[in-house]
Amino acid sequence: MSRIMKRFILLTILSCLCFSQLVYAKESSALSGYWLTRKDDTHLPSSVIQLHVDDDGSLYGQVIVGFYEVNAPLPDRVCSRCSARTVDGRYGVAHNQEIVGSYAVWGFKKRNTNTWVNGNLIRIKTGQRYRANMTLRSPDKLDVRAYYGVFYKTLRWERLTRTQVEDVCRGDISSVTVDVNVRSFCVPLKK
Repeated sequence: MSRIMKRFILLTILSCLCFSQLVYAKESSALSGYWLTRKDDTHLPSSVIQLHVDDDGSLYGQVIVGFYEVNAPLPDRVCSRCSARTVDGRYGVAHNQEIVGSYAVWGFKKRNTNTWVNGNLIRIKTGQRYRANMTLRSPDKLDVRAYYGVFYKTLRWERLTRTQVEDVCRGDISSVTVDVNVRSFCVPLKK
């Protein structure tokens, strides 16, 4: 075999390897990052969810920050209303599982750049599992539509930066609320 032919074959193999790495590299999403949820009734911060794309291409989210009001009873740190119906393999929240650190959002499949569909989320307060879709409305606003049969409710989540989340975990919640009676508890952030 000629030297040129050997180089051509080697170059072809290297090109294929590089291309396959690009194709199979872990996908990212416009939805990946930190998202602030708020309580419906008071509009106070409720949690921070960190969204990621899993190895199987589905979108999932971990509760990394919980909030509580100083003058109110401490919220449960575990989901006492969750059950076997709120767990799906490694995702979901089991009965009496710690809420902060759990994967309460999972299984969303990408429809297009800004929309992920057919996922699950847990409403910790009731221990209910809902089907849901997510649509990025702007770089900092995410609509999460949770379905209960034919009915639905659209929640609006707000994007936070890593710096804002780090500040919240150090006790500076000024970027998420002006209410001085709100405190946070966090899981250690991954690098």
